[in-house]
Amino acid sequence: MGIFAIKRHLESMGINGIFMKFYKNGKPKYRKPKIRHVKRIISKLDNSAYEGALGVDFAENMSFKEILNDFST
Repeated sequence: MGIFAIKRHLESMGINGIFMKFYKNGKPKYRKPKIRHVKRIISKLDNSAYEGALGVDFAENMSFKEILNDFST
């Protein structure tokens, strides 16, 4: 899935592959860029439980709507 997204992004930016030759009408002909997987990076999630500190309050069991209402003016 990632390769398809990268190909679409490169095409939208106008990036071409290697130059091959010219068409009969004079426009240049390019190969498609080669995209291959090199490395997968995985990072661990922090599942630590924190207690409230001075000046820090943790919102527990609040819905998304409640959180937005607290911060909106």
